[in-house]
Amino acid sequence: MSTVTGDYKQSFKFAQKPGSDYQGQAYAEIDTSVRVSTGTGKNQANLMHHDADNALAGTTAEDIDFLALLDPFETAIAALVEICFLRIEWDSTNAGNAEIKQSAANGWTSFFKDVSDIVILEPGTALTLECWEAAAYLVGAANKSINVNNLGTAATYKITLIGRNA
Repeated sequence: MSTVTGDYKQSFKFAQKPGSDYQGQAYAEIDTSVRVSTGTGKNQANLMHHDADNALAGTTAEDIDFLALLDPFETAIAALVEICFLRIEWDSTNAGNAEIKQSAANGWTSFFKDVSDIVILEPGTALTLECWEAAAYLVGAANKSINVNNLGTAATYKITLIGRNA
């Protein structure tokens, strides 16, 4: 059985927004190590997608159908049942923000529970979801798509997905 290992570090910086009740700034750093073996149970995965070259024209949106994504061997990961790790990185060179939400058709409700749920990514930020438990973020035929909406000029982003088919 092969083992995939990876380390990543995330930093979060919080600042006061004008007119808010929060004061000052806070800084937190999280170090996480991920060790995953091949399989379909807890701490296991057997499907992967990574694309570092997604481009969006200015003020346009695109739907990402998780079941239509390709693995590194250009095979669709149509058997995907659970997402264990999802990261969407909005490049630091982008001039505007992005909205990440469920798609209008077959929207992914395992994280975006309501159609009004939206995550805003500013340039240089990322959305990271991680669940290595036996039951991760579910995906199905009617629960499979997110929408990436570019609110600025031409932009690029990366997406990484690790999941399992059972």
